Amino acid sequence: MNKSIKALIFPTDDPKQVLRISRFLMASAAYFICAVLCTFAYIAGFVTKEAYFGWLAAAVSINIVLFVVFRTGLNQRMADPSLTALQMCSAIVMVMYVMMFANETRGVFLLIYVVILLFGIFRLDTRRFLYVSIFTLLTYGGVIVQLHLYRPQGVNFSMEYLQWVVLAGVVILFSVIGGHISGLRNKISKDRSTIQRLTDNIPDVIFVFDTNLNCTYVSPSVKILLGYEPEEVLKQKPFDGVTASSLDLTIRTVSEIIELAKTQQGEDISRTIEMKIYRKDGIAICTEMKFAIIRDKQKKSFEILAVMRDISERKKMMEAIRRGEEKYRTILEHIQEGYFEVDLKGDFTFCNDSMARLTGCTSEELIGMNHKHFTTKETAEKVFQEFNNVLKTGEPSRGFEWLIIRKDQTQRYIEASVTLKKSSSGKPIGFEGMVRDVTERKLIEEQIKHLATHDVLTDLPTMRLAKDRLKMSISLAQRNKTMMAVMFIDLDGFKEVNDTLGHDAGDYVLKQVADRLLSCVRASDTVARVGGDEFLIIANGIHVPENAEQIARKVIGVVSQPINYDGGQAVVGSSIGIALCPNDGQDMDQLIKKADDAMYKIKKTGKNGYCFINPQ
Repeated sequence: MNKSIKALIFPTDDPKQVLRISRFLMASAAYFICAVLCTFAYIAGFVTKEAYFGWLAAAVSINIVLFVVFRTGLNQRMADPSLTALQMCSAIVMVMYVMMFANETRGVFLLIYVVILLFGIFRLDTRRFLYVSIFTLLTYGGVIVQLHLYRPQGVNFSMEYLQWVVLAGVVILFSVIGGHISGLRNKISKDRSTIQRLTDNIPDVIFVFDTNLNCTYVSPSVKILLGYEPEEVLKQKPFDGVTASSLDLTIRTVSEIIELAKTQQGEDISRTIEMKIYRKDGIAICTEMKFAIIRDKQKKSFEILAVMRDISERKKMMEAIRRGEEKYRTILEHIQEGYFEVDLKGDFTFCNDSMARLTGCTSEELIGMNHKHFTTKETAEKVFQEFNNVLKTGEPSRGFEWLIIRKDQTQRYIEASVTLKKSSSGKPIGFEGMVRDVTERKLIEEQIKHLATHDVLTDLPTMRLAKDRLKMSISLAQRNKTMMAVMFIDLDGFKEVNDTLGHDAGDYVLKQVADRLLSCVRASDTVARVGGDEFLIIANGIHVPENAEQIARKVIGVVSQPINYDGGQAVVGSSIGIALCPNDGQDMDQLIKKADDAMYKIKKTGKNGYCFINPQ
């Protein structure tokens, strides 16, 4: 149709108004058919000249008025914008007018009544159809009355009455049929309205294809997703717009479900794929397409239902997450510290290379192993407590030390910080932590601690550590009701060694004396260096004073043996003072002083001997 003519007839793009005008034009065609019948009736002499031309004038006037109402949009202000009842009543009046003058051909025009009523069945609800039907019976009754009053000659009133009764019966029958049709129409309309609301308000696009893959339905949301009007999509060929990278997969998937639908009639068949498709503006978007088979009630024929969902944002998000994780993993692989993730049972679920190297395993070997595999039982309990506190409180644990046993059975100390790992719903699912190797620091700390309590030259305990051990020995002797001895030893002749052989020789002699003193006592006893050439022995488990004498004589004999140094010999002796606990006291400082006093006594009387503070 020419655009200018179309614009003249249809002044709006409103599809509902266009449909109303189209129906009016079809109804006008019925007037044309009726006019043709009237013309033949006039030529044949069945209708008078006045009736014929009067009818034509009225028909043209009515149609012009109705078109103006539709064209100006006045109909949209009325309760029934389609003006169905008004058009039917106008048509009925026009038919009745012709019947007034149709004489023997009234039965022919009465058939037009039936056609009008049939039209009403499908266009009017039950109530309005009854009103129109009553109006029809009244107008036909009016025609019979007019004939009886003004033109009784040549009229078979028995036939007219019979036709009126038949028409009344037809009206009643049509009312019943119309009520049923109206109910079905309302149900269908309601179902369509529900489906329309669903399809209009979901972002997904719904397609229905026949077995030839022609699109028979598409939801309005296609305009938002792809930029096409639904009418444009219905005219497209199968797979139009699918990108080359997705075309093969799409064709295979659709072909597969069609074949399955033919062979597996009683089963639900569906497939979901990801595919790229071009929008109307040429931009390719990522979509998720679910294909399913829908069948009729008899399950003899089927169609393909497809639901398209835009997953472009989801794909972008997943790609961003993937890149973030890749960057995160790269950082983890290049940091010095070890990173690990374990589940609630303590099994490793992820680790970086640094963590794997700490354990002596590869990353693949470590995954699935429990942290207890790499530590002692005592340390495992400590680690469990730390993890358990994190689980209970939700607070991270920072800087706790963890002794691990590597795959090669060597030991390393690590310092760990652990936090709770949760799912997206907030449920605890494990732990993640950072560790660093602090073995060197631990060794230095132990060394510093050792140096604080041990002599640098001889590696013997200093007076500070000796006093701690003496205090413990006194407590042990009191608890076991036994004795213990404190022996204060001063080397005789050591100054001469230093003066004649030098300080290096003196240091060597001191180390040799320390070793010899250790050989004279048990592992439970203590030998300490408490001065330049002074030593202290704490002997536990002394039952009688003679036990202390035996140790003293052994010390004197061993120490007095010559010490070879740089081709020469050095000889030193030992003066030993002895104090017993509890005989000579139970105070730590008092026992040391008494042993020192006894040592000076032996120094004065002849050296290289021993002396008790109190004669035993």
